[in-house]
Parts: sequence; structure tokens; C-alpha cells
Amino acid sequence: MESRMNGEMRLSRIQSLLRTQEVWVGHRGANAQMPENTMPAFEKAVELGAHMIELDVQMTSDGEVIVLHDAFLDRTTNGSGMVANATWAEVSRLDAGIHFYDGAASGIHVPRLAEVLDWLPEHIALNIEVKGTPANFTDLGNAVMKRVEQAGKKHQVLISSFNHQALAQIRELDNDIALGALYAGKLWPPFYTARTLALSSLHETIESIDSQWVHRVHEEGLELVVWTLRTAAEIDYCRSMGVRVFIVDDLTLL
Repeated sequence: MESRMNGEMRLSRIQSLLRTQEVWVGHRGANAQMPENTMPAFEKAVELGAHMIELDVQMTSDGEVIVLHDAFLDRTTNGSGMVANATWAEVSRLDAGIHFYDGAASGIHVPRLAEVLDWLPEHIALNIEVKGTPANFTDLGNAVMKRVEQAGKKHQVLISSFNHQALAQIRELDNDIALGALYAGKLWPPFYTARTLALSSLHETIESIDSQWVHRVHEEGLELVVWTLRTAAEIDYCRSMGVRVFIVDDLTLL
């Protein structure tokens, strides 16, 4: 009983963060200053004052969970082809900084999720966006949960996805992990998905928000996370609408 109560207290920390202060989220780390989804980008985000780091995960052909946004390797590394067709050994040899400012940050590796979790400072939250493919998103969700639990960082983690079926499968695995639904436009019915999946947050674009909607989300006991803000004017608008959680490329704007 005591251990369960302690666990619930620790789990509540991410909900408390989302609902009690303005939260700065580094989109793929501090990707305005460092190559996206790399350890230098995450370290820079902490240096710039982020409360939370957002990253994306994919799965290799041999089941490793890596931190990469695209389904293909081409845009952010010197590799090519689908992540799902590459082994971790192959991905580990790639350069994830070679395309950043014409190679100014070359020599940076693609991290595994386990590496990020092992590094994650105790005072920083982590938003893991589950990507994957139709063929592997179930295995990816299972693997993400396994790595989060092994690292003992569940109380610091929020898992989000555009794939709400993937979120449902993660919820079946764990009743407590914080989940957030990504979407464009509006969910309909407005809060059915949130209630069904016991979500902590809704993740929405700036084009879809107004003060009335933000108020409704907060009244529902949820947080509204707005992505991805790239100008000071966008941030000011969101603040005026009552938004408290901002996903940004450049943390210096905040």
C-alpha cells in the first residue's frame, strides 16, 4: 500500500507541472540551436530553461527505440531509407548533425530512448511522441513503456501521439502514465477521446484555439499544449488566450 501511494505521489508530479505554472517545452530539444532530437539539443534545452523536452521515437528493424522524427533517415542523417528497415547497428553509425547549418554540428549520433531516459535530469519532464508505422506502432508503444519503466522515470514522462489507437494500447498497458492526444482541428465529440483514454492533455495547433476553448479544456481538468510556436507574436497570442504550455523551437523567445 505504501509503495503504491508513493508511486501515485511521484506520478502526480507531471500533472502538477502541467497545471500549476507556465511550461516551456523544447520541441525536439533546443532545435533552433542544435540538431533536432539529439543529446546536444536536449542538453541545450535544459540550459535555456526548458521545463519539458519533447522528442519523437521510431523503431528499428531489430526492435530498438531510437529518437528520430521522420519515418525515413534521409532528412536528418547521412543515411537513407526507412528507419523500420534499418538495424540499430546501422543507425548507430550515422551522423545526425551533418545537415544542421551545412555540417557545422557534424559528428553527433542518433540517440536511443534509453540513453535519453538515463540522462534525464530529475527536474525535467519528457514528452515522448510515438511515431512508428502501421506495421510496428503496437510494438513501439510496448517498447517505449518497457524502457520508461526500466529507467524508473514514469513520473516524469508524458506520452503523446497523433495515433490515438497507439495511445489506447499504451493505456491498456498502464493506468497511470500521462497521455496526450495530438491532432489538427478539433476532436469531436470534444472530450470523448480524452475521457476514454484518461488523457492529461490535448495537443493542438495555434490556428484552432481561442480563449473560450482554452477555458473549456481547463474546466475539463485537462491541459492544452500548443505546438509549434515559432515567433514572439504567436507566444503572446497564446498567453492572451490563457494557454500555459508552449512547445517552441527556440526557447529564447520565451
